[in-house]
Amino acid sequence: MKFKYIIVEVDERELPLIFSSFLSHEDVLVTGMDGVKSAGYCELGPKGKWIASGQSVSLRLFSRPQDSEILNAQANSAGSLTSFTQC
Repeated sequence: MKFKYIIVEVDERELPLIFSSFLSHEDVLVTGMDGVKSAGYCELGPKGKWIASGQSVSLRLFSRPQDSEILNAQANSAGSLTSFTQC
């Protein structure tokens, strides 16, 4: 199942927001939210690791090579997916 994501910079750290593909990236972006670095689609691969790809047309941002690593680092540090914003 594909989700959408946005990477934002908070306190000099890049953090992911993951949400339903039924929502637009623009709808999830909070007014005044600064530091948006990238956006695209993500899904869990066969080994349970996040794979980032694609782009956000509404935000005019692309996924970056390091986004998969950022998504997986956050999942590993949280110990579960409950720290992600999932709708």
